[in-house]
Amino acid sequence: MKSTIHDVAKLAGVSNMTVSRVLNDSTHVRPLTRQRVLKAIADLHYLPNPAARTLSSSQSRTIGLVITDLANPFFVGIVRGVEAFVRQRGYGVILSHTEEDLSRERESLHTLRAAKVDGVIWVPCGDESTDHASILIEENIPTVVMDRLMPGAPYFDAVISDNRAAAKALTLHLLKAAGTPVRGVFGNPITSVVQERLLGFRDALNESNIPWNADFAIYRNPVMPESPILADLQSGNCPIKGVLAWNNVAAAAVFREAIAANIRVPDNLVIATFGNPDPYQVTPGYFLLAEQDPFQMGFSGAQQLFTRIEHESDDDGSRKTFIIPVYIGFREHALQ
Repeated sequence: MKSTIHDVAKLAGVSNMTVSRVLNDSTHVRPLTRQRVLKAIADLHYLPNPAARTLSSSQSRTIGLVITDLANPFFVGIVRGVEAFVRQRGYGVILSHTEEDLSRERESLHTLRAAKVDGVIWVPCGDESTDHASILIEENIPTVVMDRLMPGAPYFDAVISDNRAAAKALTLHLLKAAGTPVRGVFGNPITSVVQERLLGFRDALNESNIPWNADFAIYRNPVMPESPILADLQSGNCPIKGVLAWNNVAAAAVFREAIAANIRVPDNLVIATFGNPDPYQVTPGYFLLAEQDPFQMGFSGAQQLFTRIEHESDDDGSRKTFIIPVYIGFREHALQ
């Protein structure tokens, strides 16, 4: 099997860009580091791709931003945060929307690579997105993943929310506000966000001495949740008193179903969710919210990306994960 630049970087204990600097005979590499890289190249019989991106290539002064759902206010907040930082540096943003589709994601990354962007901020579709990481790695493109992790792909920095702890705290508040029974509606189970929030949901039930049952949770399309939700969550004769919705889109769907069924929110049903529901999808109502800060996530992600872009010669191959706090509150979500 042909060795890749990532194999060389891993063996030498450096970043892909440091390997690229050595291949291009850059003076911005420490002598001992250069020796390690050259030894790894020799040991692996690595043959560099002459078309690969190098430090000496001209900068495009653009970054790529890959988002899964532009209809979701949460991701719009991330876009705003990214653009706010990037504009300070005189860069532009090439925005791509995948709609949680892996084939569109792959096409988006190939397009950004062809455009020779200087870096990428990427919200991956899920665990299977790991297969697309090589599109960026082979071209040494600095990358920060946002909102979701990709197990088995520790190549990139990440900016995420503390999803498991927040879901646990949110569910405990839900149980206190609504009583039992409570149920949960989640998105694509192959995404780290859904996995962590489901674990937090289960943690809270366990702490409350409620034995777990697989019927307590259902899964829906994360972009456009299919109906019915409440009917599928209902089991037995006791009406559901609370629903944990894994995101604001699911919360809006639950809210609309409750209103259609003449269920008063929050008097007869308490809905807990992450992020504010879209004001164009729901009428005013009360929600138990885990309020994330997507603007700060986007801003912090762009800040870390530029750290990688501007200080690549100091990159030792290690990667960082930044966790943004989540605030839990019970308040009215009203149309503005």
